[in-house]
Formats: sequence, structure tokens, C-alpha cells
Amino acid sequence: MLHMKPLEGTLVDARADHGYRIYFGVMPQGGASVEEAAGTMRYLMKVTVSGEELPHSKFSRRRKVLMELPPEDSGKAAYFAIRFENAKGGKGPWGPVFHAIIP
Repeated sequence: MLHMKPLEGTLVDARADHGYRIYFGVMPQGGASVEEAAGTMRYLMKVTVSGEELPHSKFSRRRKVLMELPPEDSGKAAYFAIRFENAKGGKGPWGPVFHAIIP
């Protein structure tokens, strides 16, 4: 479960029609092989340091989002980065990249 909130010091217009773009990727232990990285799941080959490196994204207007990943990804690391996005596709600054082990 991801809980979204603006980073400290971020100016947020309460009248703005915005949501959150959640970028994410999954990395097997030790990194993906070339075949896994090029496959349909697009697994990560190395630890990501920027949200731009994450292959998948999901948009939500909710402040809490349940991320459901396939059962076969259990034990792998999921990386996330979140940023504001408005209805016209305008994007705010990147939040920090963080990760968790998929249960």
C-alpha cells in the first residue's frame, strides 16, 4: 500500500486538478538477465537511482494506492518513484526513489 502526500516544501495548489503518477519496476535478486529485461515484465537489471529509469507507471487521484504485483515476483525488490501530474499531462518534480521487498 502506497500513501501519497506532498514532499515537505512542495507548493500545492488546492484548486489544481492533479493526481499522482506512480512509476515502478521490479528487480530480481542480483538483477535481471538481458532476456528478463527485454521480456514482457521488463525487469530491472540494476538498482535504479532515478524515476526515469522505471519501466511502468500508473496514475491515481487517490492518496492511498494498493499495488498488486504477480505472485511469482514474491521476494524480489519493487522500486517506486512518485510525482504530481495534472489533467493536461503536466508533471511536477520527482519524489525520491524507494524500494520494498515484495511479500
